[in-house]
Amino acid sequence: MVTFSLIVYSYFGVEWILLAISLSYMVYLPIIFKNIKTYKIDFLSLKNNKHFISSNYFLMLTNICTKQVDKLLIAPILGLSVLGNYALAEQIILILTIIPSIIFKYVLPHTANGISTEKLEKVTILFSILLTALSIILMPIILPIFFETYTDVILLIQIMSLSVVPTTITIFYFAKILAMEKATIPLIGGIISSIITVTGMIGLGNLYGSTGIAITYVLTYSIFCIFNYVMYKRIISKHEI
Repeated sequence: MVTFSLIVYSYFGVEWILLAISLSYMVYLPIIFKNIKTYKIDFLSLKNNKHFISSNYFLMLTNICTKQVDKLLIAPILGLSVLGNYALAEQIILILTIIPSIIFKYVLPHTANGISTEKLEKVTILFSILLTALSIILMPIILPIFFETYTDVILLIQIMSLSVVPTTITIFYFAKILAMEKATIPLIGGIISSIITVTGMIGLGNLYGSTGIAITYVLTYSIFCIFNYVMYKRIISKHEI
């Protein structure tokens, strides 16, 4: 993606970077063709699981909406400079959540097969707490070295890094709920998150500026975490009954 983007930007301009990003996904074609040859599509299974599949699809759409609608709102409310700071802060938060995201892909199939991953979950949560603390303490020192013109973003990162822990916890409950084929629950949570993002960006953004949008970011993922935890406990309690 980086290579293609730099090449097309050099020869054709910034507008062509979108094409470069699209072309970078072509590397998956050999894997796709290999799987098509190896595995047959069971259409009966697709039919029997259509509710779960459709819920997952709309869940993906709500996740995209939650992650992109904030950027659409920040520019008209607070301007492009704040949007640039927010986008940089968000990229750094995404880097902090790379490890939990990778572990999610490991935990989901294990959880679906009834294999406990409790120890790994505890270690990952402790690791996310450590990352949050390091981000709050070290960001004022590290960021000016690499982005000396973006010192205004330090407070944003410090606040938004508080979302790393609830995001990590959410990943595990998310995996447990999906393993039970209860995709409707995360879908509802995704819709709630989108509503919180929109109302928070407008309300807190207007009241407190860039600090308000950072608080909204943390609230969105914290409430999503609480929702998934409560719903998972309700499912477990029903099964015990």
